[in-house]
Amino acid sequence: MDNDPYLSPSQSIDNTDDESMDQNENIENPKFRNSDEILETLKMHFDQNPYPDDVQIDYIGILVGASSEFVSNWFENQRNEEEMCRQKENSISLKEEYEKRLNLHESFNDEKTSDAPPLFSPIAPPTTSSESNKLRRKLRESEQTCDSLLQTISEQSKQIEELKKGAESSKKSIIQEEEEQNLAMLAKDRKIRDLGLKIGILEYSKEAGEREIRGLQNVLDSETSENAEKSKLGLKNAKIRALTHYIESDLKFQLKEKDQELAENYTQFQGFKSTIKKLESRILELQKEHAEFRESVDDPEYVNRLKRKVRRTDEDLDNFKEENRQLRRKLARKDRQIFQLEDDLTELKNRYDEEIGWFDEDDELQ
Repeated sequence: MDNDPYLSPSQSIDNTDDESMDQNENIENPKFRNSDEILETLKMHFDQNPYPDDVQIDYIGILVGASSEFVSNWFENQRNEEEMCRQKENSISLKEEYEKRLNLHESFNDEKTSDAPPLFSPIAPPTTSSESNKLRRKLRESEQTCDSLLQTISEQSKQIEELKKGAESSKKSIIQEEEEQNLAMLAKDRKIRDLGLKIGILEYSKEAGEREIRGLQNVLDSETSENAEKSKLGLKNAKIRALTHYIESDLKFQLKEKDQELAENYTQFQGFKSTIKKLESRILELQKEHAEFRESVDDPEYVNRLKRKVRRTDEDLDNFKEENRQLRRKLARKDRQIFQLEDDLTELKNRYDEEIGWFDEDDELQ
């Protein structure tokens, strides 16, 4: 029945659908470059819900690392392929029904033409008009059924062609989108290269400007070297100011670090102080509990446990007090260091004022 005259070449179901499915598979895998994990994830979500909404499509796109439009097109193609498979199965079942009815029609024709009994046979009675009418009705019904089956098959083939066209158009749109993305990436790469060239040009121009500035500075220095004593004094004062600024910044940085250390030590001291207060309150509570239960409890082991607990608490308290004393000694040592640094800075400033003295930028230029 593959070469059935009732079916046109566009309606040959088995060959056309198999070839189209093979082409779809050949197009899908290399073009979209989907990995097995991505396809498994998409198929799993498709089995759960073939018609996801926009939120689910966005979520699936985030899972597989693809765009929402790609996921939507993939789901649409998958639904079209399943619809084509269902149409193919329906077409096959209709074709089988058509073959069955056609065989029945041929058997009726054979019975009508070949195996008719003689008119006046003494064995078999002649065929009545009612039987012939029944055969004619069956023949007409089978012909009508065949016509309806042919019409249904043609409609199914048209629907399959439409689904193929829709799938091809969606795949073409996806291919076009990937090409546009590749073109955009190439344009971005060209922009990046252009920016790199511009940056290189700007760096070169910056170096040239710095060289010109250094040359002008050298000229200015050579012109201002007429008054040697004043220039020497200016250089000396500049060095002293730079040294003083460096010492001041270093001292400020050291003072800042010391302040941070003092703040940290102070926070630790406050934490230890609060811990000591908690331990003292706990000791008082334990002493009260010990005093309350001492009269009511006759078990010496329980009393010994309480005594050991009190001794451990006293030991912890002594340890915290020792740490507190150490922290206080450290704080006193840091204070002495800070005072010494401040005295050194004051002495350095006084020495500078006595030997050279400060002068303004206006005096230096004059």
